[in-house]
Amino acid sequence: MKLFHYLLSGALLMSTSLIASASCQFTYSEKKTKISWVAFKTPKKVGVNASFNKIFIKTKKSKAKSINELINGARFTVDSTSVNSANPDRDAKLINNFFTTNRKPLQISGKVLSIKDNVLELELQLNQTKKVLKMITNLEGKIFQGLATIDVLDFALGDNLRSINEACKELHENKTWPDVEIKIETEFEQKC
Repeated sequence: MKLFHYLLSGALLMSTSLIASASCQFTYSEKKTKISWVAFKTPKKVGVNASFNKIFIKTKKSKAKSINELINGARFTVDSTSVNSANPDRDAKLINNFFTTNRKPLQISGKVLSIKDNVLELELQLNQTKKVLKMITNLEGKIFQGLATIDVLDFALGDNLRSINEACKELHENKTWPDVEIKIETEFEQKC
């Protein structure tokens, strides 16, 4: 439901694409970028919020005339062991029971394929499986947000889902959902 409200408000607020300005230059800072997510537990589908402390993003250009031009083709990697849910015990369970496969940290990476009409097309690689993901974007001032939902089963993470469900069986009331809401947020600098 939260995703629907976000998409609807984003569509209403944003009637134009990310606009280029002939006399302005946009720059990007990795330090101002956050990747967060909401996973769901229990039959009532209670959300669990978390983020990653270590993300690495490389844009093709250091500055550009538009945000679209700046982020198109950007590549990223995420250190899946840097999960932060504000609960160290939960973080350890997530790292050991979900973000680890065959005793190795789960690899998360991707690149921006295109951005047009408030839709960012992203190639996401998770657990050595690649999928194209469409994120609804929103730009308010210099704050850029992208939101999408993935199904971890689409990335061959069924064993990981079962493992975290088993590790948290009592707390999750034996139900861990496969869908996860992902949010990317960053602040761009603009000089005119």
